[in-house]
Amino acid sequence: MGALADGLIVSAIGLIIDLANLEGLLSLELWLGSAIWLVWFAAIAKRGQTPGKQMLSTQVIRTDGSAASRKLMWAREVGYRAAVNVPVILVGQLYPGSTVSELVLAAIAIIVLADGIAIFFSPDRQTLHDRVFGTLVISIRPVRQTSAELRAL
Repeated sequence: MGALADGLIVSAIGLIIDLANLEGLLSLELWLGSAIWLVWFAAIAKRGQTPGKQMLSTQVIRTDGSAASRKLMWAREVGYRAAVNVPVILVGQLYPGSTVSELVLAAIAIIVLADGIAIFFSPDRQTLHDRVFGTLVISIRPVRQTSAELRAL
């Protein structure tokens, strides 16, 4: 769910940049995108949370229960994003508008879908990239106690 919220946030930012009609200024779009990306990952590395995870009160930790280091958070996010985005960019540049591009995009979509669906087949509800990096997404919402439990205190 955090990834979905993050996707909506990033899509909104991308739409705003696109609506600004910066088509002729590719380098400006690239710089803006890079700046947003750096701010995004700085937030992730500091707290172990993307903005979407903050909204949903979830956090990334190591599978042993310890806090995820900044280095691990950067590796997890950059590794996942690179695995998804680099093939798309390369194929788009090498084979623009071709069937090869469409096949690669379809393959990437299947991989991203499989990554998300993996939570339903993992006892700890881990995505594939969580398994690769030894991380786990947990809820950090306070546990609500029933009135009977509170009276027992």
